[in-house]
Amino acid sequence: MDCGSTMSKTSNGRKNGARVEYLRCKLYADSGTQKLCTRHSIRLDALIALVTERLRAYIGAYYRPEELDLPEPKDTRRELLTQERGALTAQAEKRNAALRSLYLDKVSGALTEGEFAELRKGFLAEKSRAERRLAQLDTELAAAEPAREKDGLLRKARELLKLETLPRELAVALIEKLEIGERNPDSGEQEVRVYWRF
Repeated sequence: MDCGSTMSKTSNGRKNGARVEYLRCKLYADSGTQKLCTRHSIRLDALIALVTERLRAYIGAYYRPEELDLPEPKDTRRELLTQERGALTAQAEKRNAALRSLYLDKVSGALTEGEFAELRKGFLAEKSRAERRLAQLDTELAAAEPAREKDGLLRKARELLKLETLPRELAVALIEKLEIGERNPDSGEQEVRVYWRF
């Protein structure tokens, strides 16, 4: 915050078996005995927690999961099965109509007994295949899980908005820079400024 230098990462031993990482002023670290700046040291995990909390506060201030206009989720498998069922039902109805028309053609003498029998056999086979597939589709549709409800999507949105961790990619996308002040030796307070890209 004071010199405008970048921060460098360092570690200071282990705490509870875990390595403790800090950030400190790079100008301070590189200037040797001259000490052109002060440490401005901050624990990396504390800085991540602070930035995450501030980002969570922004999200909470501007986005309410209950107010999000979420579309109903699509269940493409169920849609495809339903479409196929509709097409097969229409096909079976056409075969029934064709069989009726075929019978009328036979009665009127437009078809011989042999032609009628051959055409009827073909139409009945097609109708039988369609009916078997329809029965199979009904079973698949009954077994297919229904699409997740909107409540499930809202629950997932709430989980995402909790922002338990701050992924590096998200930090880079949302944060222009951070400025770390020197810790006040009396109060222990340390100013951290976050410059957002939004």
